[in-house]
Amino acid sequence: MRIVLEEKQLEGFPLRIGLSMRTVIDTHDRSGDKLTKVSTSQAAYSTPIYSDEWSSANELMQSLVSTNLQALSSLADPLLAAQKNPHE
Repeated sequence: MRIVLEEKQLEGFPLRIGLSMRTVIDTHDRSGDKLTKVSTSQAAYSTPIYSDEWSSANELMQSLVSTNLQALSSLADPLLAAQKNPHE
């Protein structure tokens, strides 16, 4: 869906971050096609902004797991030593 605002409307009522709006959409004229008849194999618009999202998330996850394993290992070392030498 594309929303178009007239320039004079924007001058009188500028948009603000976090602005909420209430709209009314007139859909009484349903005479047009519902979908395009020709499909395309390529996206009309694309952005690379999310292309690295999974690799960054995986790196963060691996770092967190590694840090937690190191912390658990350092806690377990004294316990294991105490089990091996219970009289010390």
